[in-house]
Amino acid sequence: AHMYRAGPEKCAAFLANVGTQSDQTVTFNGNSYHLPAWSVSILPDCKNVAFNSAK
Repeated sequence: AHMYRAGPEKCAAFLANVGTQSDQTVTFNGNSYHLPAWSVSILPDCKNVAFNSAK
């Protein structure tokens, strides 16, 4: 995960699964996220997935 902050209220994160064969479930900031194989999820508020490259 790569997380970017601009003060206490602005945050964005990128979650990646670089495995080519299997989906993964990861925990980030206390929440679980499903990451399809070979994908990146963008969380513009560090909580909600706005985009996943495999969908």
